[in-house]
Amino acid sequence: GLHPFRFLAAMAMMAAVRGRKPGKSDALDQARLLAILVACITGAITYASVTSLGALVARQHSGAAAAAAGAAIVTGGGWKDTWRLASELGAEGLGLRHHPGGGATPRVVDTTLSGGGLGGDAGSALTTQEQKNLLVSGAAATKNAQVGARADDSSRGLIAETSGSWAGSGRDSGGGGDSGGSRSGGGGGAGSTIFGGATFGAGNTALGGKGSALSGSAALLAAAHGIDKDGKGAGVVDPLVSLPSACHVMPHTDFVFGEPVRWGMTNKVNSARQCCNQCRDHVPKSDNDLSCNVWVWCGDREGCKDHYKECWLKHLARPDAVVPNQGPLVPWTAGLVGEEAEEEELVKQDPNEDRSYHTVITADGAATHWQSRVGYYHFLKSKKACEAVGKCDMGGFTRILHSGKEDDLMEEIPTFIAKPLPKDPDKGSYVVINRPYAFVQWTQQATIKERFILMSEPDHLWLRPMPNLMRATRPAAFAFFYIEPSKKEFRHITEKFTGPLTLKQAESIAPMGNAPTMMTFNDLGTVAPMWVNLSLAIFKDPDASREWGWVQEMYAFTLAVYNAGIKHVDLHTKMMAQPPWDTELDPYYLLHYTYGNDYTLDGTFTPGKIGAWRFDKRTYQMRPPPRALEPPPKGCNNQLVRKLIDGINEATDAIPGWDEYEKTGKARLLWDGHTFGRGHINTKEMKEDAVS
Repeated sequence: GLHPFRFLAAMAMMAAVRGRKPGKSDALDQARLLAILVACITGAITYASVTSLGALVARQHSGAAAAAAGAAIVTGGGWKDTWRLASELGAEGLGLRHHPGGGATPRVVDTTLSGGGLGGDAGSALTTQEQKNLLVSGAAATKNAQVGARADDSSRGLIAETSGSWAGSGRDSGGGGDSGGSRSGGGGGAGSTIFGGATFGAGNTALGGKGSALSGSAALLAAAHGIDKDGKGAGVVDPLVSLPSACHVMPHTDFVFGEPVRWGMTNKVNSARQCCNQCRDHVPKSDNDLSCNVWVWCGDREGCKDHYKECWLKHLARPDAVVPNQGPLVPWTAGLVGEEAEEEELVKQDPNEDRSYHTVITADGAATHWQSRVGYYHFLKSKKACEAVGKCDMGGFTRILHSGKEDDLMEEIPTFIAKPLPKDPDKGSYVVINRPYAFVQWTQQATIKERFILMSEPDHLWLRPMPNLMRATRPAAFAFFYIEPSKKEFRHITEKFTGPLTLKQAESIAPMGNAPTMMTFNDLGTVAPMWVNLSLAIFKDPDASREWGWVQEMYAFTLAVYNAGIKHVDLHTKMMAQPPWDTELDPYYLLHYTYGNDYTLDGTFTPGKIGAWRFDKRTYQMRPPPRALEPPPKGCNNQLVRKLIDGINEATDAIPGWDEYEKTGKARLLWDGHTFGRGHINTKEMKEDAVS
């Protein structure tokens, strides 16, 4: 009864671990491997876990990372143990991203590009436009031998060896020859790459030139346009343009997740074009079999190593819900095909319509008490900055307090009092269901002037003003990767609450929760009662309650949206950041501080291990945090973690009486809503956003 996917994943792990150099931990490796293989064979690893992680396991360059990935599957919810195993095996290159409600999901973490990597100047990188301007030449490129790694004009090109003869300096002249195990043309650019028999050298072609290599980046673009194994090209072409538009090519991109429909280990092709065509030509056996809508090809010999020329054909239920692994050091080229990638029909929208939206949060208890104060402070600060630059979509604000009684923030934050859901005598109560019940009461009793609403949460810190992201009346929402109503194991559960679904219908259900989500006030009024009923039904259903766990109310919301006839939801992966897994401030609007942040005193990130420096909102469940929280260590380069601490400190410094509030939890002094602290919002960037 061994499933072939389990078998392939097991073999991939075994091959990777066996490929390690002998060392002290070999016995430990073999013990781990045995556990992984037993789990695969006995079925302890689920079909979905193997199919979604099999590709990742197969692609890791070290046996350590492969074993760690296997350990991540086997340990499931043993998140801390998983990281410990990974660390023992030396898999520093493999990050583990906590998967709420079910174990840990391996995540490839981008490494920092240091000097001399991509581009002619140390540490510089090709911009998207520069990549587009980079022309790839055939054997006639000799006259363009002065190659600049930063391709600013069309007179620059790459030097290619075609049909056995060097273009440029000749086989043994001008510092050519071997460099780091790879043959390079012209100036001997370190890290240049051989693709299908054609060698692409980068850097300055003068003798002894010190121009940095393109680290296989430019060669990756060159190979993408279809140079064959004999090095025969088509003259001067733009590789990004030469691929069919239906391929939607994305250089330096890897979709780690997705169900494989054809495994790259046994499917090697010579070009991105061929890989894309395989995906486009793939025909599912039935309506319930998976189509191919994502292709991933590795064309950088140096960067890909054993995975060179692998072509993975995959299926993602909602490609727009996935953030691929991207960056100049990623050797893979990817693309999307099919309906999901095509340009959608133009959504008609009145340009003169008032698009302002009303922000609403729900709260109850000590933790959301202080979070609401910090969140409201930054909401008003962002709104003030928004209004200062002209037209602003940010409207009013409401805190829905579902305790059923007033509290001490009634005069500080606009508040609507909602009754909690009555307890079920048979099943008790599930506190999160109070949220949809509170929204039912608000939509039925409240009056707001805005047509649109944004559902947010107390632990959302505003980073900058957010425009109305909706197109006409189509909802706009943040995509949660762990909401999977179309997943094979969940389909029968989903259909309990929707009725029979085709695969296409199931995949049209958006992987979203209620926050952050934008929709019309009227649509929320329709969805909210269904949301309550579905939340209760899922809570009482043993299968649904067990499989969907603490995110079951999020499932209830997206199923309610679908059942309400709202079939199109625009997903925005950059709507909200979630540190420490997200690191850069740009281009996010909200910061969700739901995860713990742990670092050593020198600034090293320690996921799964309590850090010498840490911030976790759960530390302040019963009382507010103190003023002047200690900032992250100097070596911490996560912009969002720094912004989080700065933002909390700014709010607690501006809100009067915080020291007493921290000790008692009682807000005796209230903020006036007008006095802001030292933080700064870049209004120049806001104006540019408004223009775009």
